[in-house]
Amino acid sequence: MQQYQKIFFAIIAISTISYFTIPKLQEISKKSNELEEALNIQQTLEKIHYEWSIKEGNFDWNRDNIIDNIDQELSSYGYPINLGKLPINSFQVTKALVNDTNILYTLYTSTASHPINGVDYRANDIAGEPDKNDFWIYVIEANSAFNECTLTSSKSRKKIIKNGDFLLIDINGTQPIDFTHKDLGINFLIDCPS
Repeated sequence: MQQYQKIFFAIIAISTISYFTIPKLQEISKKSNELEEALNIQQTLEKIHYEWSIKEGNFDWNRDNIIDNIDQELSSYGYPINLGKLPINSFQVTKALVNDTNILYTLYTSTASHPINGVDYRANDIAGEPDKNDFWIYVIEANSAFNECTLTSSKSRKKIIKNGDFLLIDINGTQPIDFTHKDLGINFLIDCPS
C-alpha cells in the first residue's frame, strides 16, 4: 500500500511541476525563436545591401533564381521594400508601410511579440526580450541628409535608427500597443531632421 502512495504522490509532484514549467519553457522557446529569426533577418538585410553596393544594375537579391528590378524592389539605399520576398517564417506585418517625416518603415510582430498569442508581459517583462506589448521596426529608408533619425515613445528607450535597421522596440510596463493609432497609444514618434 505504501508503495502505491509513494507512486501516487510522485505522479502528483511531477504533474504539478509540469503544470508550472511547461508554459514557461514554451515562452522561452517563443522568445528564443523570435530573436534568432530577427538576427537572421538582420544578417540577410546586410548581405543584400552589401551585394547592392558592389553590383551594377539588376541582380537576384532574394535568391529565387529571377533577376530582380532593383529600382522597384530595393530602396535607394539597397534594402528591400518588401520583406515578404524573404524566407521569413514567423514575422507578420502589424502596421504596413508608413511614410513619416522622411522615413519609410514597417512594423512587425512574431511568435513572442504577437499582441494576442505572444508572451505575457505582465508577469515578467524582461528588457531586450520580446513579449506581446513589444514590436519590431524595419527601417526601409531614412532620408535624413545630415542628422540621425531618432525613435521615441513614452514607454521605451530612445533609439537612433538608420537605413536597413530591423530592431526590437521593447515597451516598458503593462500597456498594450494599439496599432490602429498613429502614435500606437505610447506617443510613438520618429524624428528625421532634414
